[in-house]
Amino acid sequence: MAILIVVIGSLGTIPIAIPILSVDATIAYGKFGTKFPGMEEAMRWDGSFHDLPQDYADMLGRQE
Repeated sequence: MAILIVVIGSLGTIPIAIPILSVDATIAYGKFGTKFPGMEEAMRWDGSFHDLPQDYADMLGRQE
């Protein structure tokens, strides 16, 4: 039962962890996700929030 709770709880992070959406959709999903506790950490580094997670921006060669 505990494993099921963890799996269901982590489903919302899949589009941020694995680049399965387009860039525009990922940016929109990230902005939506920052409204929930825990989701904003994927979009924040160097003390400020960014449009894309750092690893995804690096894969695309974008400056974030």
